[in-house]
Amino acid sequence: MIFGDYIKILRGNRELSLRKLAKKSGIDVANLSRLERNVTPPPQKQKLLENLIKALGLNEQEKQTLLDLSAVENGVYPFDVKEDLKEYPNIPVLLRTINNKKLSEEEIRKLTEKINKEY
Repeated sequence: MIFGDYIKILRGNRELSLRKLAKKSGIDVANLSRLERNVTPPPQKQKLLENLIKALGLNEQEKQTLLDLSAVENGVYPFDVKEDLKEYPNIPVLLRTINNKKLSEEEIRKLTEKINKEY
């Protein structure tokens, strides 16, 4: 899934028109349309992302997915992960290990569930 597609799905689930979401989020309707069509990259400014989150009324999981998709597509760490890197400098080691082991999405999901369950 990519950012623009996700925004479009969320907007559809909430039965919001493009114009209505643009007005609620303070994002120009043309820019919002370009975002949904994946013509422009996701916003990097936290304020714009927060405006979208508020306008869409996202729950915590939806919010996290939106922030993660935006960060990944922009080639940066999500805001909260950047802060965690300061506190846990071994996170890059964990990421490299996952990459080196060539874990599938399913295996990563299971590993995440195991960590959440055991710790």
